[in-house]
Amino acid sequence: MSTIKKIIYFSIFIYLLMSGLIIFYSESIKNLAKEQAKTAAQSHFNLMVDTRSWNAEYGGIYVKQHSGIEPNKYLKDNILKSDKNETLVKINPAWMTKQISEISNKRHKYYFHITSLKPINPTNKPDDFEIEALNYFEKNKNKEYYYKFKNNTNEEMHLDFIGALITKQECLKCHAEAGYKEGDIRGGIRITVPMNEYNTKMTLHNRIEITLLFLITILFIIFLLILKKYKQEVEKRLERDKALFIKSKQAAMGEMISIIAHQWRQPLAIISMDIGNIIFDLEMGDADKQDIISSAKEMDETLQDLSKTITIFSDIFKTATQSPGQLILISDVQEMLCNIIKKSDEFENIKIIKEWKSTKKTYILRNEFMQACYMILKNSQEAFEDKKIQHPTIISKTWDEGDFIHYTICDNAGGIDKENIERVFEPYFTTKSYNGRGLGLTIVKNIIEQMHKGTLSLKNHNDGICVHITLRAKE
Repeated sequence: MSTIKKIIYFSIFIYLLMSGLIIFYSESIKNLAKEQAKTAAQSHFNLMVDTRSWNAEYGGIYVKQHSGIEPNKYLKDNILKSDKNETLVKINPAWMTKQISEISNKRHKYYFHITSLKPINPTNKPDDFEIEALNYFEKNKNKEYYYKFKNNTNEEMHLDFIGALITKQECLKCHAEAGYKEGDIRGGIRITVPMNEYNTKMTLHNRIEITLLFLITILFIIFLLILKKYKQEVEKRLERDKALFIKSKQAAMGEMISIIAHQWRQPLAIISMDIGNIIFDLEMGDADKQDIISSAKEMDETLQDLSKTITIFSDIFKTATQSPGQLILISDVQEMLCNIIKKSDEFENIKIIKEWKSTKKTYILRNEFMQACYMILKNSQEAFEDKKIQHPTIISKTWDEGDFIHYTICDNAGGIDKENIERVFEPYFTTKSYNGRGLGLTIVKNIIEQMHKGTLSLKNHNDGICVHITLRAKE
């Protein structure tokens, strides 16, 4: 799997994870709002129960009768005359609950209702939800609360909450006739809580959630577009590098062919001269058999050398396979390269100092690696020629350091200006004053770093430049 595909899959995973976290956060907020509404209803119920307990503890309370307070007609001894002949209305727990509920229903958005399966007051008759809750309490004596979240006709959510009223000793004064005994559930107090206030909070959080999800989606799309653009650029760069490599190999081929021509020209001239001498001696009758045999052997050896030269050069231009290469010493490759260039006119006056101390092997694509090294040497040769260096020298070194093999090629061609040294690996950049293509070091970098997974660096050193190659040693 390519690196870009891994990045895409990882990005999708992060996007889905963030989306899931936002949705989870939204659901948590919704649940929190419901919990807050349920807690508020429970608090109101407990406060109502505490108020009723206080009333029942004193057997009810009396207040002066007025237009807002009427006696409970379902309560015995519901009025009392004071010494001043004032009518006092008895307020028992049930009547007080009803009065408080009516006041709360007018002043607040909450709705209270006291109810029972055996109501004394018909107005306390339960509706469907209250019947469902009271039956639930009958079957589950240990449960104190029952609630549901529902939508009304206007699609507005509300909480229907009902708390169980448990019969106590002081309650039997009024409810014993209905068959209740202490500990029985004789009814409940219903509290309906509108969720508007809580829904407002949920709506705000939902907007935040949608905004965050939208922003993450936009950022994710932008990231994918950037990644797509990057992938296209990478593909273009790979195609460009491939084209540069082909151009470089073609250029190197031309240079190598010129070396072949030089190495063949002189031996062929000698062979031609020997053949001419043999023909002349035969024509003159002065031919000596041993001389002819000796000349023939020399010509055969020369032809064998020419054949080997062709083999070496043909190997250089063979296409690399997908194999990791040959497990060989770098010095073996360098020796082979030196044998190729030693008879070249271009390298004839260049002194090459060999300090090959590495004893570790590594996998090398011989032909490509040799081409890279030849390009480095060729750069130095052209620099010598361009700057007219009097005593051109190249020092080739190899050494081992831990699990790594180091190889440097240093010359005394004067080095490269500081403003140019960082650009020498750019395609088509050249510091040569004539016929510079600017492809050599770009291809060298590709061969070393892409094909051999090594590192390549270049820096000025003393009176020249040093190219440093590092490869990992292999067993």
